[in-house]
Amino acid sequence: MGARISWRDVAGIEGQLELGFTEIFIGRAVECAVRTEDPLVSRRHARIYFMNGAYVIEDSVRQTGSTWATSAPRAISCRTATP
Repeated sequence: MGARISWRDVAGIEGQLELGFTEIFIGRAVECAVRTEDPLVSRRHARIYFMNGAYVIEDSVRQTGSTWATSAPRAISCRTATP
């Protein structure tokens, strides 16, 4: 069994997605696998990808509205939850 992400956006819309080995994007753009209409979220707000045996979520830092204090993207390794 692979990893799965769950989310709920500001409008209360919920979803779940099985993660594979291809990258996915989170944002307002139509092509994003995790999509929201929240105006505080950029078109391509973040991406999730598999690298070196772990899933990584990377914030897409922009000139405005970044959640990070630095100008460089940061990657956070996430572990798969086990029952």
